[in-house]
Amino acid sequence: MTKFLVFFGFLFSFIFSTQAALEGKYFDCIFESDDNVVFPARTVCYVAEAEDDVDGSNIVDIESIDGFRIKLTITTDGEIYGYWNGPNKEGHFHYNLGDLEREANCFYNDTNSLCLRDKDE
Repeated sequence: MTKFLVFFGFLFSFIFSTQAALEGKYFDCIFESDDNVVFPARTVCYVAEAEDDVDGSNIVDIESIDGFRIKLTITTDGEIYGYWNGPNKEGHFHYNLGDLEREANCFYNDTNSLCLRDKDE
């Protein structure tokens, strides 16, 4: 039980502290969905400041310079899920990315992967 609590505390602090480091910045990013590269490597993306949802979740909006958009929701329990505006750069987020895992600045599952790299690296 102690290991679980330590892990959960670390995960919770990691998600929210790293999230703050992502907000309001430009990154090089790559996004793949269903084995198709949507944002080629080194695409410039902007990560907007997170909004708070009514349930306390944080919503992060990521936009590539050519109009693709991804919306990630990070719940108060640390769960992450997302949507994107599709291959035609639609005005709404109709395409479900599903539940996502996070490792550093990468969000992924079996069919989708989004990685952000600091432009200074």
